[in-house]
Amino acid sequence: MRTILGFSVFFFFFTGTYIGLHYVVALWLLRHFPSVPAVPLRTGFLLAAIALPLSMILLRRSPSQAAAVCEMLAYIWLGVIFVWFWAALCGFFGEWLAGFFADKDITRLWGGRAVIAAAVLGIVYAISGAYRDPVIVRVEITLKNLPPALDGFTIAQVADLHLGASVPHSRIKTVCEKLAVVKPDLLVVDGDFVDPGFHDAAVLRNAAALAAFPAGKFGVFGNHEFYYGLDKAAAMYDAFGLTTLRNTAVQLPNGMQLAGIDDTRSAHITAAQVDRLLAGLDPDKPSIFLSHQPLNFDIAAKRGVGLMLSGHTHNGQIFPFNLIVRLTYPHIYGLYKEGRSYLYVTSGAGWWGPPMRLFTRCEIPVITLRSEK
Repeated sequence: MRTILGFSVFFFFFTGTYIGLHYVVALWLLRHFPSVPAVPLRTGFLLAAIALPLSMILLRRSPSQAAAVCEMLAYIWLGVIFVWFWAALCGFFGEWLAGFFADKDITRLWGGRAVIAAAVLGIVYAISGAYRDPVIVRVEITLKNLPPALDGFTIAQVADLHLGASVPHSRIKTVCEKLAVVKPDLLVVDGDFVDPGFHDAAVLRNAAALAAFPAGKFGVFGNHEFYYGLDKAAAMYDAFGLTTLRNTAVQLPNGMQLAGIDDTRSAHITAAQVDRLLAGLDPDKPSIFLSHQPLNFDIAAKRGVGLMLSGHTHNGQIFPFNLIVRLTYPHIYGLYKEGRSYLYVTSGAGWWGPPMRLFTRCEIPVITLRSEK
């Protein structure tokens, strides 16, 4: 019941905000192109706004290639309207300022042209940014209690791939081919691996065969695994050869401890539950904590966890959304340190929704662990 309520609140908030973006852009169009009939324009924008939630419902209730295409087109429009909205908002402000120094008709004419140009350039650049291959990001940290024998141990972190209607299925093959060159010791998948619209387990099995990880492959569920369906998500994780950590901890043969939890908010994981899980780790051995959302780092640091790995934020994905994400997540991207504990939040190897990344990038962090001298 709480999951349904939480999703309903998010759904209606998201839909209301999304319709608001369309309203602003429609207002901008009517201001700069007064010859356009107002009623058909507003009706068209309203229909475009409701296309996304309707296509999402259609894909979940009646999965098909046609439904996936509809959702993909709706996602593209979501990205277009988001970039256009910010360009229009800046245009309104710019015209207001220019109006103190120049004729208002002139500023409106050139302001309209500038907004169109900025929106088109931003959309093209954002699409190209998403479809670029994820980059390997090298990170080196000194992990407490790491024995000298494990100095140089490497961990590849894959998060937020979102294989489904929006992200091409070949993306996982690209990721594994890159990791086959890097040859990390351990692979961790930090959730949001699959989305509704992806059902081809053979794609995952074939990709898994491209790279070997001597210390194994482990993963945790993100919020999108809950939307996808946990049983189906578990089958996909199994197809890729992942050992899924669901509020549990394991110790590798080399002494490294791994703890992982389900998505904090979707599974309603409390701070007390996280504390109990991490309290069970041996403080004299190196430890890694996997959590899809970058929450509870303070608890991990208090319990002496050496390294926490998270995703979820996408680093905002499309600027300036990262500024909004910072209001919810103080740890949005990159490496953080508290005491002798570290947290790395990745921007993700894929994207959610619109195939766009504006001033952010897809990445695969490869973390090298060093012993304390």
